[in-house]
Amino acid sequence: MDQKLQDIYVHLGHHYTQYSKIGALNGLAGIALFQFYYEESLGLHSENSLKTINFCIEKINEGHFSASYCNGLAGFAWLLNHLEEYNFVEKDEFTSILSAIDTQIEYYLQQYILHDNYDFFHGALGCIFYFLKRTAHSREYEKQISLFFSKLPYLYKTIRDYDLCKLAVSETIEGKLKKRLHLGPAHGISGIIAILGIAYGKKYFQKQSEQWLEKFTQLVLETKMPPDSISVFPIWIDLETEEKSFSSLSWCAGDIGIGAALLNTSTLLGKPVWNVQSADILKKAAQRKDITQSMINGYGICHGYFGASRIFSRAYHTNRVQEFEEASLYWLKKGMDSFIITKESPMSILNGLAGAGLVMLDYQQEKISSWDECLLIS
Repeated sequence: MDQKLQDIYVHLGHHYTQYSKIGALNGLAGIALFQFYYEESLGLHSENSLKTINFCIEKINEGHFSASYCNGLAGFAWLLNHLEEYNFVEKDEFTSILSAIDTQIEYYLQQYILHDNYDFFHGALGCIFYFLKRTAHSREYEKQISLFFSKLPYLYKTIRDYDLCKLAVSETIEGKLKKRLHLGPAHGISGIIAILGIAYGKKYFQKQSEQWLEKFTQLVLETKMPPDSISVFPIWIDLETEEKSFSSLSWCAGDIGIGAALLNTSTLLGKPVWNVQSADILKKAAQRKDITQSMINGYGICHGYFGASRIFSRAYHTNRVQEFEEASLYWLKKGMDSFIITKESPMSILNGLAGAGLVMLDYQQEKISSWDECLLIS
């Protein structure tokens, strides 16, 4: 593991300039996140992490950036805030940069909402997540966050309506348009649940947050597959036919991503019933160790072995169930066995080296760090 981590660090340091995206999950900010954690763990005084941040700023100044959390500005801003929050840099190190970025992200948030784009990766939820993490219980960003809360009644009311639903993902399958309501955190309802939980914890619209959490959580629980299904939840629900498709063991769209969102929310709100339900979801998921049952492949966090390992590790940290620890170690070994670095290796947190490195680094250090909040896992 030591050698693999060193190889990741060296590879990223040599090749990060091949990336043009600056976001947290699929861009340079995620690479920098691993570099900061690795340098801190070994007491390195290397400037690789700061070089990556400066390269991001160059891309912004050149106008080469999107606004999204996954690929763009909101994800880069989240990184700078995270580094200040967890003392990787001096407090207020990035104040002037973040103040300028805040104005931009507020504009893009308004545009996302205007165009009914509430996606966590590529839309309004990612911006809301950044503003929630930026605040320190001061309600400083109430105006921005209220934009999302003002839309919740309509979003919930029309969530099963084929024509009106704004949360469904439109896909063309065999030449026919399908509108599918996803349940996972990346593009679906669990992302909303996770964001509402953070809002509650940050004391933004607490009463409304709790009410909407009740509604959206109940909605997700009502979508369960039959008891004999391989997964507890479907990956999506077709709004026209009500067809459901069972889900893989992935963070982005499967049982473990949904289970993690419910577990975190139950802890935040002190809901024992949700805690039991989320634990049951993850216990069933922990038994899906055969590759044909898990339907995950490769070492990536999004829908691969290290993602499963991290979620079970976090679940065990929150709820000391032995099956969670066993599943975490099982998928860690799968990730280690499949891990190899080539010239074509993706470097991101989502599917690549930075994400694998962060998972391995915590195992090496025997701790659970806070980096996984970038994926709504904590």
